[in-house]
Amino acid sequence: MNHIMKADGRPLRLYGLTEVAGVLGIQKQPAQRALKRPGAPAPVAELAMGAVWDADDIDAWATTRRTRPGRAPGVKST
Repeated sequence: MNHIMKADGRPLRLYGLTEVAGVLGIQKQPAQRALKRPGAPAPVAELAMGAVWDADDIDAWATTRRTRPGRAPGVKST
């Protein structure tokens, strides 16, 4: 398999929305909202399946995001 290389010589890794949501530890819909906020990385391409982001940009951004406490995933309110 051939890899697309970044300018710094590292392979380009891409995340779709599902992967971004996983990195952020949230569902896809809140991840979409987070990606529209100022400071979020811009997608590197728009494909028929949706946007894709540079994984390194998302990983770096995820470490700087402020998070609010909330229910754990899968916990329903009573």
